[in-house]
Amino acid sequence: MSSLSVKVVTRSGELFSGQAGFVSLPTTEGSLGILPGHLPFLGTITAGKVKVGMKENDPDARVFEVVPGFVSVDEDKVTIVVDGL
Repeated sequence: MSSLSVKVVTRSGELFSGQAGFVSLPTTEGSLGILPGHLPFLGTITAGKVKVGMKENDPDARVFEVVPGFVSVDEDKVTIVVDGL
């Protein structure tokens, strides 16, 4: 099974780094779900919840309340950069 390499970074440092099966987050264009194999993407994140887990309804998924920032997706690497929580 393929997975994503995910990093969530703020000004104060790295909040999360690990493998995941999906990421969901709020963008200026609406809610975005990212799965392995997603096309390259660069977008703007709005304030809201970023969810990182192994599957969509994963009870162990990590949830971060974030302020606006950016997301980059390239070759199953997801980098989320926000000003803070």
